Formats: sequence, C-alpha cells, structure tokens
Amino acid sequence: ATLARPASTAKQREQAIEMLAHGTLEEVKGPLAALLIAKQPPCVQMAAVHVLTGFDSPAVPGVLLPALRALSPAPCGGGGRCPLGCVR
Repeated sequence: ATLARPASTAKQREQAIEMLAHGTLEEVKGPLAALLIAKQPPCVQMAAVHVLTGFDSPAVPGVLLPALRALSPAPCGGGGRCPLGCVR
C-alpha cells in the first residue's frame, strides 16, 4: 500500500521497497520494475535496483535492462561524436 500511495514520502517508499527483498524474485519483480521509471525519485529507483541486484538469479538483468534503456539519455547528435566521447 505504501508503494502505491501518492502521499507516501520517498523515505517511506524506500523502506517499503527494502521489505520486498524478503519475497521471491517472481513475486516482486513486477512491482520493482514499475519503480524504475523516470517519474520516480532517484532514491526510489536506487532502492529498487538495490533490492533487485540482491537476488541471485539470471532473470535480474531481464528486469533491469529494459528500465535502463528507458532511463538512458538519447545518443548525442551532430557529427557522430559528442564532447563526452560518445560515438554513434
């Protein structure tokens, strides 16, 4: 209930996320994946990542990678190279 309640503070949500570590990956991967979106506070996203990476399962990257792709910035444009060294 704390995760879904908009009035919950980020700290309350972090604590609720940490409790999900006591479940199985199958039980918690959906709720945790739903927290890995750009509109969630970074502390909530990091708490979800922390819990997910605590599971010893080959399924963890399958939960994290789609979220990482969605959160990653778009490739730099212009000339194929950006000042940060990105290569297109």
